Amino acid sequence: MVRTLYGGKGREMEILVMLPPDISAEELSKKLDVKESDMFEYRQGYLKYLSKAAFECGNFDKIDYAAVAKNYLAKMRLEPKLSYEFSGIAEDGKIFAYRNGTIRKCVTNKHVNFEMYYNGVKLFGPGAKIRVYFSGNDVSGVITQLWNVKVAGKVKILDRDAVVKELNGKCEVKSIELVYFVPLPEGDRTYIYPAYAVRCVQDGVEIGKIVPAISMSELKEVMSGEG
Repeated sequence: MVRTLYGGKGREMEILVMLPPDISAEELSKKLDVKESDMFEYRQGYLKYLSKAAFECGNFDKIDYAAVAKNYLAKMRLEPKLSYEFSGIAEDGKIFAYRNGTIRKCVTNKHVNFEMYYNGVKLFGPGAKIRVYFSGNDVSGVITQLWNVKVAGKVKILDRDAVVKELNGKCEVKSIELVYFVPLPEGDRTYIYPAYAVRCVQDGVEIGKIVPAISMSELKEVMSGEG
Protein backbone atom coordinates (compact mmCIF):
# COMPACT_ATOMS: atom_id res chain seq x y z
CA MET A 1 0.00 0.00 0.00
CA VAL A 2 1.35 3.44 -0.95
CA ARG A 3 1.27 6.02 1.87
CA THR A 4 0.36 9.46 0.55
CA LEU A 5 0.37 12.91 2.11
CA TYR A 6 -1.44 15.84 0.47
CA GLY A 7 -2.34 16.04 -3.19
CA GLY A 8 -5.57 16.12 -5.12
CA LYS A 9 -6.60 16.25 -8.75
CA GLY A 10 -6.71 19.76 -10.21
CA ARG A 11 -5.17 21.34 -7.13
CA GLU A 12 -3.24 24.57 -7.61
CA MET A 13 -0.23 25.65 -5.61
CA GLU A 14 1.88 28.73 -5.43
CA ILE A 15 5.38 29.13 -6.84
CA LEU A 16 7.41 31.03 -4.28
CA VAL A 17 10.43 33.24 -4.65
CA MET A 18 12.64 33.74 -1.61
CA LEU A 19 14.43 37.08 -1.51
CA PRO A 20 17.32 37.82 0.87
CA PRO A 21 16.50 40.24 3.72
CA ASP A 22 17.89 43.75 3.87
CA ILE A 23 20.73 42.96 6.26
CA SER A 24 24.38 42.78 5.22
CA ALA A 25 26.85 40.09 6.25
CA GLU A 26 28.72 42.68 8.32
CA GLU A 27 25.56 43.73 10.19
CA LEU A 28 24.55 40.12 10.82
CA SER A 29 28.01 39.08 12.04
CA LYS A 30 27.94 41.96 14.55
CA LYS A 31 24.47 40.95 15.69
CA LEU A 32 25.69 37.38 16.28
CA ASP A 33 28.98 38.57 17.82
CA VAL A 34 31.05 36.47 15.39
CA LYS A 35 34.78 36.12 16.19
CA GLU A 36 37.63 35.54 13.71
CA SER A 37 37.95 31.91 14.83
CA ASP A 38 34.23 31.21 14.18
CA MET A 39 32.67 29.74 11.05
CA PHE A 40 30.40 32.26 9.33
CA GLU A 41 28.71 31.91 5.93
CA TYR A 42 25.94 34.19 4.74
CA ARG A 43 24.70 34.38 1.14
CA GLN A 44 21.31 34.99 -0.46
CA GLY A 45 19.64 34.70 2.95
CA TYR A 46 21.28 31.35 3.83
CA LEU A 47 23.08 31.56 7.18
CA LYS A 48 25.56 29.08 8.62
CA TYR A 49 27.26 30.18 11.82
CA LEU A 50 29.26 28.01 14.24
CA SER A 51 31.29 29.48 17.06
CA LYS A 52 34.61 27.96 18.14
CA ALA A 53 32.84 26.52 21.20
CA ALA A 54 30.75 24.23 18.96
CA PHE A 55 33.89 22.16 18.26
CA GLU A 56 35.13 21.91 21.85
CA CYS A 57 34.17 19.40 24.57
CA GLY A 58 31.42 20.70 26.82
CA ASN A 59 29.25 19.86 29.81
CA PHE A 60 25.53 19.59 29.19
CA ASP A 61 22.69 19.89 31.70
CA LYS A 62 19.12 18.68 31.26
CA ILE A 63 17.43 21.77 29.86
CA ASP A 64 14.64 22.10 27.31
CA TYR A 65 16.91 22.59 24.30
CA ALA A 66 13.97 22.58 21.87
CA ALA A 67 12.23 25.47 23.67
CA VAL A 68 15.43 27.52 23.95
CA ALA A 69 16.19 26.90 20.26
CA LYS A 70 12.69 27.98 19.22
CA ASN A 71 13.03 31.23 21.20
CA TYR A 72 16.42 31.83 19.59
CA LEU A 73 14.94 31.42 16.10
CA ALA A 74 12.12 33.82 17.00
CA LYS A 75 14.73 36.45 17.89
CA MET A 76 16.38 35.87 14.50
CA ARG A 77 13.12 37.18 12.97
CA LEU A 78 12.44 34.41 10.48
CA GLU A 79 10.02 35.20 7.67
CA PRO A 80 6.54 35.18 9.33
CA LYS A 81 4.94 33.29 6.43
CA LEU A 82 7.20 30.34 7.23
CA SER A 83 6.56 28.20 10.29
CA TYR A 84 8.79 25.53 11.79
CA GLU A 85 8.32 22.43 13.91
CA PHE A 86 10.75 20.55 16.14
CA SER A 87 11.95 17.31 14.54
CA GLY A 88 14.68 16.02 16.86
CA ILE A 89 17.94 16.50 18.77
CA ALA A 90 21.32 15.04 17.81
CA GLU A 91 24.89 15.60 18.92
CA ASP A 92 28.45 15.77 17.63
CA GLY A 93 31.52 14.60 19.51
CA LYS A 94 35.19 13.78 19.56
CA ILE A 95 37.11 10.59 20.30
CA PHE A 96 40.57 10.72 21.85
CA ALA A 97 42.80 7.61 21.59
CA TYR A 98 45.90 7.43 23.82
CA ARG A 99 49.04 5.30 23.49
CA ASN A 100 48.16 3.26 26.59
CA GLY A 101 44.98 2.09 24.84
CA THR A 102 42.65 4.41 26.70
CA ILE A 103 39.83 5.94 24.67
CA ARG A 104 37.93 9.03 25.79
CA LYS A 105 34.81 10.43 24.19
CA CYS A 106 33.21 13.81 24.64
CA VAL A 107 30.22 15.73 23.27
CA THR A 108 31.13 18.96 21.49
CA ASN A 109 27.61 20.17 20.75
CA LYS A 110 23.96 19.25 20.76
CA HIS A 111 21.89 20.45 17.83
CA VAL A 112 18.14 20.90 17.61
CA ASN A 113 16.62 20.25 14.19
CA PHE A 114 13.44 21.81 12.83
CA GLU A 115 11.32 21.31 9.71
CA MET A 116 10.01 24.36 7.88
CA TYR A 117 6.47 24.75 6.49
CA TYR A 118 4.63 27.18 4.22
CA ASN A 119 0.82 27.12 4.48
CA GLY A 120 1.03 23.67 6.07
CA VAL A 121 3.22 22.20 3.31
CA LYS A 122 6.68 21.00 4.28
CA LEU A 123 9.77 22.61 2.75
CA PHE A 124 12.13 19.87 1.63
CA GLY A 125 15.61 19.90 0.13
CA PRO A 126 19.19 21.07 0.73
CA GLY A 127 18.10 24.68 1.29
CA ALA A 128 15.44 23.85 3.89
CA LYS A 129 17.67 22.99 6.82
CA ILE A 130 17.11 24.68 10.18
CA ARG A 131 19.37 23.76 13.07
CA VAL A 132 20.39 25.44 16.34
CA TYR A 133 23.63 24.34 18.03
CA PHE A 134 24.38 24.31 21.76
CA SER A 135 27.67 24.07 23.61
CA GLY A 136 26.85 23.41 27.24
CA ASN A 137 23.62 25.31 27.76
CA ASP A 138 24.47 28.23 25.46
CA VAL A 139 23.68 28.65 21.75
CA SER A 140 26.89 28.21 19.76
CA GLY A 141 25.62 28.26 16.20
CA VAL A 142 22.73 28.17 13.77
CA ILE A 143 21.90 27.05 10.25
CA THR A 144 18.80 28.75 8.87
CA GLN A 145 17.30 30.88 6.13
CA LEU A 146 16.54 34.57 6.55
CA TRP A 147 14.16 35.21 3.69
CA ASN A 148 11.38 37.46 2.48
CA VAL A 149 8.75 35.25 0.84
CA LYS A 150 6.93 36.46 -2.26
CA VAL A 151 4.33 34.59 -4.35
CA ALA A 152 5.55 34.46 -7.95
CA GLY A 153 2.49 32.73 -9.43
CA LYS A 154 0.12 29.75 -9.28
CA VAL A 155 0.24 26.51 -11.26
CA LYS A 156 -1.65 23.21 -11.30
CA ILE A 157 0.11 20.29 -9.72
CA LEU A 158 0.56 17.02 -11.62
CA ASP A 159 -1.75 14.16 -10.72
CA ARG A 160 -0.20 12.15 -7.91
CA ASP A 161 -1.60 8.82 -9.12
CA ALA A 162 -0.07 9.37 -12.57
CA VAL A 163 3.32 10.08 -10.96
CA VAL A 164 3.06 6.89 -8.87
CA LYS A 165 2.09 4.86 -11.95
CA GLU A 166 5.07 6.14 -13.92
CA LEU A 167 7.52 5.57 -11.05
CA ASN A 168 6.24 2.04 -10.37
CA GLY A 169 7.74 1.02 -13.70
CA LYS A 170 11.17 1.91 -12.31
CA CYS A 171 10.80 1.29 -8.57
CA GLU A 172 8.15 0.21 -6.05
CA VAL A 173 6.68 3.35 -4.47
CA LYS A 174 6.22 3.10 -0.68
CA SER A 175 5.28 6.68 0.13
CA ILE A 176 4.77 9.96 -1.71
CA GLU A 177 4.40 13.40 -0.13
CA LEU A 178 3.66 16.75 -1.73
CA VAL A 179 6.27 19.28 -0.57
CA TYR A 180 7.93 22.52 -1.59
CA PHE A 181 11.40 21.76 -2.97
CA VAL A 182 14.07 24.19 -1.75
CA PRO A 183 17.41 24.20 -3.62
CA LEU A 184 20.52 25.81 -2.21
CA PRO A 185 20.46 29.59 -2.78
CA GLU A 186 21.81 30.76 -6.11
CA GLY A 187 21.78 34.29 -7.45
CA ASP A 188 19.69 37.06 -5.91
CA ARG A 189 16.48 35.00 -5.72
CA THR A 190 15.61 31.37 -5.00
CA TYR A 191 12.53 29.76 -6.53
CA ILE A 192 10.64 27.22 -4.45
CA TYR A 193 8.28 24.91 -6.31
CA PRO A 194 5.92 21.98 -5.52
CA ALA A 195 7.44 18.52 -5.82
CA TYR A 196 6.76 14.97 -4.72
CA ALA A 197 9.15 13.51 -2.14
CA VAL A 198 9.08 9.79 -2.88
CA ARG A 199 10.38 6.77 -0.99
CA CYS A 200 10.62 3.67 -3.16
CA VAL A 201 12.40 0.34 -3.40
CA GLN A 202 14.71 -0.22 -6.37
CA ASP A 203 16.70 -3.47 -6.74
CA GLY A 204 15.92 -4.30 -3.12
CA VAL A 205 17.22 -0.96 -1.79
CA GLU A 206 15.03 1.82 -0.44
CA ILE A 207 15.89 5.18 -2.01
CA GLY A 208 14.54 8.71 -2.03
CA LYS A 209 13.53 10.68 -5.11
CA ILE A 210 12.34 14.23 -5.76
CA VAL A 211 9.91 14.49 -8.68
CA PRO A 212 8.63 17.93 -9.81
CA ALA A 213 4.88 18.18 -9.14
CA ILE A 214 4.40 20.83 -11.82
CA SER A 215 5.25 21.29 -15.47
CA MET A 216 8.79 22.63 -15.83
CA SER A 217 7.66 24.74 -18.76
CA GLU A 218 5.07 26.43 -16.52
CA LEU A 219 7.75 27.03 -13.89
CA LYS A 220 9.97 28.69 -16.51
CA GLU A 221 7.06 30.89 -17.57
CA VAL A 222 6.53 32.04 -13.99
CA MET A 223 10.25 32.68 -13.53
CA SER A 224 10.54 34.64 -16.79
CA GLY A 225 7.50 36.71 -15.80
CA GLU A 226 9.22 37.52 -12.51
CA GLY A 227 12.41 38.59 -14.27
